[in-house]
Amino acid sequence: MCASVPITSRTPRSLARRACVSLKSSRSGAPLISRAVPVLAAAQADNKETRNAFALFLFATALAAVGAITTAVWSDSGLTVGLGSLDLLQRLALVAYGVSFYLSKVLLPWPLSPMYALVGPVIASSPVYLVSGGVVLAISIALVLSARRWPAGLVAWAAYVALLLPASGVFQPGAYVVADRYSYLACLPLALLGGAAVAWCREVTAAGKMAPRIGALALIATAAILIMLAGQTVRQVGVWRDSVSLWRHAAAVDLASDLPIFYLGWALADAGRFEEARDHFEHSLARVPDNLPRLRAQVLLHLGIVEQRAGNQAEAGRRFLEVLAVEPGHPVALIRLGVVLLAHGRVEAAREAWARAAGLLPGVRQYELRELEAAIDTVPVTQREARGQFAFALAGLLQQSGDLVEAEAQYRIATDLLPVHAVAWNDLGVVYARRGRSQDALAAFVQALRIRPGDRVACDNAQRMAAPLGAAPPELRACPTGER
Repeated sequence: MCASVPITSRTPRSLARRACVSLKSSRSGAPLISRAVPVLAAAQADNKETRNAFALFLFATALAAVGAITTAVWSDSGLTVGLGSLDLLQRLALVAYGVSFYLSKVLLPWPLSPMYALVGPVIASSPVYLVSGGVVLAISIALVLSARRWPAGLVAWAAYVALLLPASGVFQPGAYVVADRYSYLACLPLALLGGAAVAWCREVTAAGKMAPRIGALALIATAAILIMLAGQTVRQVGVWRDSVSLWRHAAAVDLASDLPIFYLGWALADAGRFEEARDHFEHSLARVPDNLPRLRAQVLLHLGIVEQRAGNQAEAGRRFLEVLAVEPGHPVALIRLGVVLLAHGRVEAAREAWARAAGLLPGVRQYELRELEAAIDTVPVTQREARGQFAFALAGLLQQSGDLVEAEAQYRIATDLLPVHAVAWNDLGVVYARRGRSQDALAAFVQALRIRPGDRVACDNAQRMAAPLGAAPPELRACPTGER
């Protein structure tokens, strides 16, 4: 009877039924239990494999969660595209594109680039995103349907997708849609699956279930793939030799993007190869159509920066004027033009250019902050008023973007150059407070009150900081009664 054989709760029902059939149909004199033991052992082995696969999936999910939290912090710091800039459908489209793209590069790792630019706007109904979504959906459905026969495939796929999520459209990593290096960790489940396939080939060949010739061909193919990947690795090491080689390769791979063009020009200039940088940007300028004035202005700007760094002030000034002819309200061009004018002794013209630039700073886009910071750094500290005002404005922009470390540095420059700038002292205190430095924050607020006694904002901030510290600065006595 089937009831006479103990079947544990861990044994799958299908295997239990097979055990019953084996017992009922047995006609040999061997004990019935000896026939059931191999079936039960197989059930336990299957369960062990399932538990291991589930553990792998949980580990991958935990890593993905950590990555998602980290990337969320980056998003708050301005290092990734914020959650509000793309809607849910757009982010799902980017996730599907990223998963299918990375999978294609696993299967055919060529050509590879350090970045693939995100070409906007993201239209979820466009063919590239629909095809990507279809591929991901088809693979997922196929693996779900075959999960009973091949659970490892579904678990590896789920772990792969989970590990990719933090670097996909859920938290978009800046101005590029994908980057090969983000898939390294996610490829671990696929590598384990590949290794298991090789081990399986050896086992079935040794057991006589596969022709030795086929097994040998499988091992030879595996060795050939590993040799090819090793060769690609050597080639990629050469690509990452330095910034110039890296961005030259990126520009050759992604011809539709203008980002590698700028990175390559900057790398050449940083290496002191100004002639090459000039030729590169001039060649790039010739490719920019007239209906893209903003891009044309950017290329002209960087031509001017190259000339300025090379010491050709007159040519740099000419290029900055060309930028302003295309885009009159370009603050970076105005700041750098002011530096050129100052170098030629035209102090009033320089200050006029800087005054125009200062009025344009509130409208600077976030991705232009580094260009703006580099331009402000070229303003001599001897021009205390202009440099201090620029530092104060830049600090406010950095604070808005969430970069509190850089904001603090610029506020300190502003207060050093403009020591009686009460608002700068108050805003420096706000940054200190947000960074958890209560004593420094209170000191900055008190300094603002020394410059502007009774200022409402500074009074309120100083009182908020003083209360938990048990401090009572005398400057608070000048605060309005209603604020105390």
